[in-house]
This record gives sequence, structure tokens and C-alpha cells, in this order.
Amino acid sequence: MTVQASGHTGACRWQRTGWHAAALAVLLLAVLCYFRQLLFPGPWQRQYIADSDFSQQFFPFQRFIANEWQHGRLPVWNPYTFGGYPQLADPQSGVFYPLNVVFNLLIARPDLTYMQLEWRAVVSYFLGGVFAYLLFLRMSQSVPGALLGALAWTLGGFLTSYPLPQLPILETVIWLPLVLLAVDVTLSRSPWNVAAASLAGVAGGCMVLAGHAQTVLLGGYATFGYALIRLPRRKGSTLPALGRLVLAGVIAGSIAGMQVLPSWFFLQESTREHLSYAAASGGYQWSDFGGLLLPGGIFQRTFYIGVLPLVCAALAMRRRAAWPWLTIGGIAAVVALGGHTPLFAVLYRLAPGFASFRDQERAAFVTALALAALAALGASEVFSRAKRDTHGIDFVLALLLVIIPSSVAAALLFPRGSTPFSSVQAMPLGLNLITAALLLASSGMLVALTVSHRLSRAVAIASAVFVTVVNLQAAGAQLSRSPVVPAPQNSVASALRWIRQQQGVYRVGNSSDGAINHNTNLLYGVAGTMGDSPIELLRSAKLLGASNGYLIDQLMAVRYVVSHQKLGTGFRLVRRSGDVSVYALTYGLPPAWAVDSVEMAGSMQEALTKTLALTQPGALAIVEGMRPLSSVSTPLVQREAWTAWTGDAVAGTVSVSVPALLVVSLPYSRGWTAEVDGRRVHTYPVDTALIGIRLARGRHTIALRYHQRGLRRGLLSGGGGIALSIVVMVVGVRRVRRTG
Repeated sequence: MTVQASGHTGACRWQRTGWHAAALAVLLLAVLCYFRQLLFPGPWQRQYIADSDFSQQFFPFQRFIANEWQHGRLPVWNPYTFGGYPQLADPQSGVFYPLNVVFNLLIARPDLTYMQLEWRAVVSYFLGGVFAYLLFLRMSQSVPGALLGALAWTLGGFLTSYPLPQLPILETVIWLPLVLLAVDVTLSRSPWNVAAASLAGVAGGCMVLAGHAQTVLLGGYATFGYALIRLPRRKGSTLPALGRLVLAGVIAGSIAGMQVLPSWFFLQESTREHLSYAAASGGYQWSDFGGLLLPGGIFQRTFYIGVLPLVCAALAMRRRAAWPWLTIGGIAAVVALGGHTPLFAVLYRLAPGFASFRDQERAAFVTALALAALAALGASEVFSRAKRDTHGIDFVLALLLVIIPSSVAAALLFPRGSTPFSSVQAMPLGLNLITAALLLASSGMLVALTVSHRLSRAVAIASAVFVTVVNLQAAGAQLSRSPVVPAPQNSVASALRWIRQQQGVYRVGNSSDGAINHNTNLLYGVAGTMGDSPIELLRSAKLLGASNGYLIDQLMAVRYVVSHQKLGTGFRLVRRSGDVSVYALTYGLPPAWAVDSVEMAGSMQEALTKTLALTQPGALAIVEGMRPLSSVSTPLVQREAWTAWTGDAVAGTVSVSVPALLVVSLPYSRGWTAEVDGRRVHTYPVDTALIGIRLARGRHTIALRYHQRGLRRGLLSGGGGIALSIVVMVVGVRRVRRTG
């Protein structure tokens, strides 16, 4: 008896494993099919993630980060953007995000390519689908229900629209299902609850490391609400459950410290500030909820998860298990409306974090997950009522009443389903309604035939997967994609390659036409004063954003300016390529210079005003927080010899004939340390955004190095969090073994 029971249990276990493997294989094929034009050659036209923040910010930054990793360096300081930039401290860089580390260390050889970053995005979609499948499986106890919910989440309207070109949002969002799953088990009486606390902490830490702070904030509130609903109310269960939840929070916070601590110090010197209510309150319109059913129009401004999943979600609302998701998803939908409801005014004033971010429609990802969860619950009930035996009539009914109508709808949608760069009326309303009606009819017939025992379980599941995939594939076929390679103009690329070959320490600048846009120069290893990032060093941003372009070029040691225009006095043409010309500054400054004449400023704003009024920037410097230099009649003579000038380190010798201030054209930040003759000295903000070092008369050895504040403590915190998670996981697994 015992052997037979054991064998039967083993067979059931293998059967369940096979069903899970089949469901995940379907999910993987659906994701690869959805993104096939991005990834694979074929009869279709090659697509690229359209020119957006993906190409303008994240690809250049990730390529720089990968290159630094490949050379065995932490990507602490980026010398190419804004004249210099604390790259690691930018949370959206995701330097310590696990998928980032894997791609940048193992795959990006010799240089990260655009397609490799696209592959990283697609891998994220599949991971997000797997995490959602596991969450929905625990909720519904149904493999096909969990699969349908995972498809609705992974290929649905929100996740495949705005997050696709916004890589940090995508890579942050996908962890929420795993966090909620682990929290649910942590709060339960399952023998796995201690191990689940470790998993919840690691997943939460990865969510933070992925790099989008607003999404982390919203996900944190959603997790808190979910935990509050799921918290056991039985006597003797609440305190242990809360203890495990606190343990998970400690692990998550410790792991997140690797990024949070450096970012915290960066934000203190950055352009990030408290937003006004008007700036923070943007969100969806009430009319955008029409996107629940209508597949056409601007796809990213909808909650569209496909018609069949929406029907299943509606059927699930009578189940008690649906109410937590209705509550969380409904609140998130109201938050996504921003200032169009009174709720956001309360959140703005009372809830931490809501006054720091704009674009409240990003809260829609919580609603999208809730809708997918409801779809999984509803689908599990529908499929549970299907008959077991399959007959030929099942295929005929499914083909005529389900497959053909949904295929016609998909043909009407493709490729007009998504129009991200035009108006909502790009797809005529009549055609939009016809398409929605066809999808609704086919979905309704599928549900009706299944619950009335006209379709077998196998046919019903296969038809449901087909309808959902073709519906979402057709609706989002062109979303955030383009047949045009998002590459720099050939003439600009040629100019940057030529500049890269020139010797010396210098930067490249733009004229008013902005020929070098965004972070293009970073791709060619050319240091420049331009850049594109949502967060900047405040001093650099104020100086570089001023209108006195020639003065700024001088202060930032710009040697070459790239322009489509003809430049006049102060510039000398040195190269022309197509419609792009390269000019050299006639009156440029070296990367560092000494002055014996300084003028004091009491604040950054006063320093900026005086800096922009300079007529001879190499002869007079505007300094904050330093005593005036002693007055001498001997003229200043400066000699220098730089032995190193890399991204985060400068070294050399400087001799001055009188006491002087050495001005170094590096962006001022408290992370820079300076040594003169081996002794640590104070640095001063000079000319608003540069570094100043006070020198006595004579010859000196100079060394400057950038140390990211908070990094060492962050690494210790992260290491401690990882160690704690391993210990808790081991304890949890041993506990399971002891309990059998």
C-alpha cells in the first residue's frame, strides 16, 4: 500500500510539473511571437524599439556601464555626459540590478549592442510573465487560469506600451507579482513561510535595484495594502506573521541599500526637487477607461488586457477571492487619474513620495496586475466547468464561433491597433466598435460553450490562449516600435569619430542647433557638455543651461563644436562632413588653469550671475566659501604636466609663481577629493560648477579622485542583506524538512 501510494504521488507530481512546463513554454512562445520583429529575421519587416528614452538615455548609459564592467571598473563617474556625471548614483542606471550585471558582464562583448538591450527587455517580459503565473497559480489553483492571467499581464496594454521604451520602469514593474506572492506565503501558515520571507526580501530588493523610484513607491504602497488585507486575524498568528514581514523588509532594505545610499547623496546635489501640485497631479482622463474594451487608439493610454481576460475578470467579481484585487486595483485606478479626483490632493499632502513625482498614470500598472489576477480567477472557474472528453464537434464549434471571429478582429486591428504617435481617433470609432464587438462575441461564445459543457477542457484552453494572444498581438503590433534604426546621423557620427582620434584632454560642444543630440557623443567615447537624463548635478545644470554659450564652452574646456550652421567670430572651421561642420574654439581654455584674481560669491545664484558676466574667464574666477587670495604684484606664471586624466581621476604637477587658485574643469561635487603634495585639501565651487583648489607659490603634485558618497556603506548593506537572505532561506528550508 505504501509503495503504491508513493508511486502514485510521484506520478502526480511529474504530471503537475509537466503542465507547468507546458504553460511556461506557451508563455515563452507568446512573448517571442509578440516581439519577433525585434529579435529574429524573417519574412516580416525588421523593427526596432523606436527612438525614445530607450535609445537616447538607457542604451548609451548601459553601453558605458557595460564597458566599465568589462574593464574591471565600477561605473562610478561618467566623463562623457554634462561634462561629467555620477553615473552609478543615478538610480535609473541600475548598476547593481542582477539582470544588468549578467548582460553587461557576460553578453555585452566587446560592446553592448542595441539588439542586446532589446533582448534584455524581452527577457524581462518573460520573467514578469513567469512571476505573474506563479502568483496567479497560488490564487486560482488552476494552471490554465494562471496562464491566461499571465498572458493578459505580460502582453497587456500597460506593460507593452509605456514601459517598453522606459527600461527601468519595465524592469521594476515585473517584480511586483513575485513580491506579492512571497508576501502572501510569508503571512500564511505554510511551512514555507520563513523561506518566503527571504524570497520577498530579495524580490523587493531587486525591484529597488531595477531603478525606477516612482514605480517602487507605488509598488510599495500596493504591497502594504495587499499585506494588510491578507494579514491573518487568528489569535497567535498575527505577531509571528508580522515578524516575518518585518524580516522580509529588512532584507529588501539592506539589498536596496547598494543603490539607495549612493542615490541619496546624489539627490542632495541634484536638480530633483519637491514638485508643485500642478506639476505632480497629471494623470489619466476619465475617458481613458474606455480603453478597457476598445482596442484601437493610443494603446498606452488604456487599461486594455484583451477582451476574453476582461470577460473572465467580470465573472470573477462574485468570488470572495476577487475583493482584495478589486480594492487594490480600484484605488490604483483612481490614483492614476491624478488631480482629476480629490484623492490625489490628500495623497500629495499626506502620503510620503507623491509630491516628488509627476505622471501619476504610472499607477495603472497596479490596476493592470489586478485585472490580470481577476482574469485568472474567472478563467479558472470557467475551465473547471468544461467537459473532459473531446469530440470532433468541439473543434467545429470553436473554429466557427470563436477562432474565426477573433481572427477577423485581429485582421482589422493589425496594424492599426496601436497609434502611439497620433490621435486617439486614428482608428475610426465605427471600426473600433466593430472590432471590439467581434472580440466580445467570440469571447462570450467561448465562455458560454465551455460552461454549458459544449467544449472540452483542452479545446477551451487552446481557444482561450489563441484568442488572447492574437487579440493582444494585433492591438499592440506597432506600439513603441519603428522600422527605422534609431542611430545618429551619419555626418554627426563621422564628425565624432574624427574628434575621438584627436589627442589631448578636451570636450566637444554644440551650437544652438544641437547637432549632437541627447547622449550620442557617449556612444563614440567623446566627452561633451550635452546630455539627456532626468536627474543632473544642480550646479552643472544651472551653468550649462545658461544662454552664454561661448563662455560656457571656455569654462568646460570645449575644444571642438559640431554644428549644422556656419559659425562666425571665435570659431575656426577644421572639418566638414556632409551638412555637419566641426569648428575649433579660437579662445579656448585648457582643462585646468590657475588664476591669482578671484571674486567672492555668497550663494550659488550670485555665483551664476557673476560667472555669466565674466569677460576673461581664464583671468578671474568666481569663488564661493573661500577667503580672498593675498594681493601680490608679481605676475602669475603657470606650468603644468598632467600624468593622468581619466574619468574619475586626475593627477599631475602644477607650478605657480604666486599664490593662486587652480580651476579644474570638472563638475563640482562633494564626491571629489583633492590632494596637494600628498595632503588632503579643501575644494571650492568655482565659476558656479567647477572645482577650485587653493595653491601656495611653488611646484605641487596634484591628485583628484571621485569617490561616490554612500557607496561603501551601500555595498556593506547589500552584502549584509544577501547574507541574511541566504541564512533565512536555509533556516526556512530546514524547517520544511523537519515538518515533512
